[in-house]
Amino acid sequence: MPLSTWRLLTDKAAAARLRRCGLRSWEDPRHAGAAVKHLGEILHRGDVPAHLSVSFKRHYGRAWSHLAQNTRWPWLTGEEVRLVVSRGNVLGTFVPTAEDVPVHVCDGQAPLKEALVELAGHPILVAGPESGDAIVEMADAHGIRTLRTSATDVQVRDRDGEPITPTGHADTLVDGREWLVTVVA
Repeated sequence: MPLSTWRLLTDKAAAARLRRCGLRSWEDPRHAGAAVKHLGEILHRGDVPAHLSVSFKRHYGRAWSHLAQNTRWPWLTGEEVRLVVSRGNVLGTFVPTAEDVPVHVCDGQAPLKEALVELAGHPILVAGPESGDAIVEMADAHGIRTLRTSATDVQVRDRDGEPITPTGHADTLVDGREWLVTVVA
């Protein structure tokens, strides 16, 4: 954004006049649906530089939080739904009707489970877990297949495909490997 525009928008009086003329703000809960749709289109066009992806995710997640509070579905019937998801630590868009997989929605504080699901290549909606229940209800009501991360069964398997199940009978991973705790932490 040009510096002159930024200065104009940070001037409270000028920003108030612009809002009265119809300027919408991503932070305004009344415009959350438009923000969710518009941010998805911006990312789809490739207009989000990598260095702004964290800020982009924060704005998109906040828009979903606002949208979950007012429960207004932003897409019209028959309109293509384009969601912002994270897959394998890569930010991208997801069109539910184009892919025969559900979109994962975080509905609880389980960052390890979320990270494992994401690293497995499943699409995880960029939204806060506090809004997960409302988002799932809205999406399901509009024919979008969802899967809650709380209901997702995550298994870790060895290279032969056998599940690794903690039993308490094996040596602790970090015994004698204090450097591993440092690397992981």
